[in-house]
Amino acid sequence: MSNPQAIEFLQAGLVDADGAVLEGGKVFTYQPGTTILKTTYQDQNAVDAHTNPIVLNSLGAVQAFGSGLYDIVVKSADESEILYTYEGLYYGVPDGTTFYGGESSGATNYYSTTNGLSTAPLADGQIILFKAHQTNTEAVDFEYNDSNSGNLINNNTGKSLFGGEIQQDGMYLVSYTFLGGFRLLNPTTQKDGWQLVPDAATYISATSLSLPDDYTDEISSGMPVRIVDAGVVKYGYVLTAVYSASVTTVTLVANSDYSLSGGAISRVDIGLRNCPIGFPQWFNYTPTSITGFSANPTAIYRFSIAGKTVKVVSAYSATGTSSTTAYTVAAPIAAKTITNMKWIGAVPAFQNNSADSTTPGLILITSGSSTLSLSTSMAGAAWTAGSTNKAANFNIEYEMT
Repeated sequence: MSNPQAIEFLQAGLVDADGAVLEGGKVFTYQPGTTILKTTYQDQNAVDAHTNPIVLNSLGAVQAFGSGLYDIVVKSADESEILYTYEGLYYGVPDGTTFYGGESSGATNYYSTTNGLSTAPLADGQIILFKAHQTNTEAVDFEYNDSNSGNLINNNTGKSLFGGEIQQDGMYLVSYTFLGGFRLLNPTTQKDGWQLVPDAATYISATSLSLPDDYTDEISSGMPVRIVDAGVVKYGYVLTAVYSASVTTVTLVANSDYSLSGGAISRVDIGLRNCPIGFPQWFNYTPTSITGFSANPTAIYRFSIAGKTVKVVSAYSATGTSSTTAYTVAAPIAAKTITNMKWIGAVPAFQNNSADSTTPGLILITSGSSTLSLSTSMAGAAWTAGSTNKAANFNIEYEMT
């Protein structure tokens, strides 16, 4: 058995689909490709085994050490929902000697290493230390001593490299296993918070593009996105990522600051945190509908997304002309469907019947709805109809899918 290695993403802590700490979450660890439970340990000496499933603490975290290959499934506290699935993760440092592969060489995204002191084929669990001769821009092929070669897998994700995980002149550790092939044990984390998508994107519409592979494990709703469109950098949030017929269609939340032009898309990056470097975070949008007016008010509408939480704010500069007792504004994205749920925000200042408010009103959005409904009081009082002035400032937060 190799010496156990820390399972770092469990120690860092996990959140649920809504961005809340996953307290009490259940972590199941299996032999790869099976449903046979595999042991992890509470300490690096493998003295005390964890229960399986492991129960996450109040921080959504746990100290755990693994030895060998694992499939890991993370579920909600009541085990009703699978939140994360990881396949073929390798943990452990072999008991034998680490081989030095020198400085790599090779064409773009190919890393050939050589140990001049040993020509023996690699043993299961062997480690190679090498110095990188280049920075990778996409998936990588790795070779050792002209006898072993194959696709290099990011051990933290169980997937091929995207780009930037290997930096020129950096020192890297690669593990070799008969079942798992080559595993990069210490990939470089992109410090700017962006992750390059290696495949070329194709324009579909002003708010959508396609990628030639299944990216639904890497791209999900609410994630920041950065796109180089006809040489211009543009930003937005992911609305959906749907895989069908060997293509992932990525649809963006529409905003009025950026839209795809139909020109060549030369690069797509996905944000690995809520606000990666350079990301605007807040965007203007134009509501697709506003009701209750014969002439709409002049106002700014802005939104931001953090995880699965949508924030919407608005401020008016000129009132509109009221025509009904209603006042609704289209939201930038629909609320999550939760039976009988509603989210309520504040209308701190408004004008109704050509008079300024002296008490606050409210704004709400209901389960699965795309409409923000405003009232003139916290009790939900209606607006005054007729040819009078009407407008409101508001802010609200709600959940998205």
